[in-house]
Amino acid sequence: MKWLFILLFFCFIEAKAQTDLKFDKRLLDCEDKWVVIPTNQDSSYVYGFVYLDNFAGLTFKSEAIFAIKNGIYHPRKAKEFKFRISPTKDLVALVPEGKLGILNLSGNPPWLPFFKNKSQSTDRLFRLAYTYNLWGEYEKALEYLRRVDSRDMYYFGLSNQRSYAENHLIMRKLNKEGYQFPFTSERYCDYYKQTVFDKTNAGRLKEAEEIYNEALSQCPNEAYKAEMAYYILFQYYKIKNNEKFKNWAMEIDRWILPSNDLPIKVDKMKSEMAKLQTP
Repeated sequence: MKWLFILLFFCFIEAKAQTDLKFDKRLLDCEDKWVVIPTNQDSSYVYGFVYLDNFAGLTFKSEAIFAIKNGIYHPRKAKEFKFRISPTKDLVALVPEGKLGILNLSGNPPWLPFFKNKSQSTDRLFRLAYTYNLWGEYEKALEYLRRVDSRDMYYFGLSNQRSYAENHLIMRKLNKEGYQFPFTSERYCDYYKQTVFDKTNAGRLKEAEEIYNEALSQCPNEAYKAEMAYYILFQYYKIKNNEKFKNWAMEIDRWILPSNDLPIKVDKMKSEMAKLQTP
């Protein structure tokens, strides 16, 4: 599915206005970059940050919208949204360095370290390989898979991703299509969700966190993972552990949810926790 459908009312058209924006970059090549997307309104653009979440994949998170009038940038706030980036031929532009200040941008966003974790962790290396496989760059995927193998030869999904890349390279040489298989399976999601629920209700939060961390790689359903994180968050809210509460609120924010019911509940708890911290 083209990512313009994920953007909903935002759609791609040729920008008519003369600007200093060059729409010549693939999203795959824009990790840790501020990028610009044209909208269906002439001279209006969405801008945001592209990052690789070690567990959720390549992601675009919007910051706001700006318009260009007579060569001048006019930013304005808009509802924040994010989407997972799927392979697409659509191109984006980098925010020109000289315009970062005008758009109130400076370097990487402060929330990035939470989602990126250690830059060379095994989880990140595997997610990079997974992403390159999705985009059909199998040689590059294999480079990262070899590095994963050198660290943990039993890493979940490693053998499948390696077989997928190797098969497609062979079929490409034969001018044939490689076999397809689901990159992820929801087979274990119900088990993980129920187990985390049971552990949290029993007050065994450390065990619940361990099960959740295991589910990160083995359950692709984002709504399920958000609910698991919420179960843990709620228990830390009940015992007023502010540090843990903040971490798990961020964890819920990692996921894209089909509705805003969960964020509304989290926001209410945040307000209550903030009152407790006020002298």
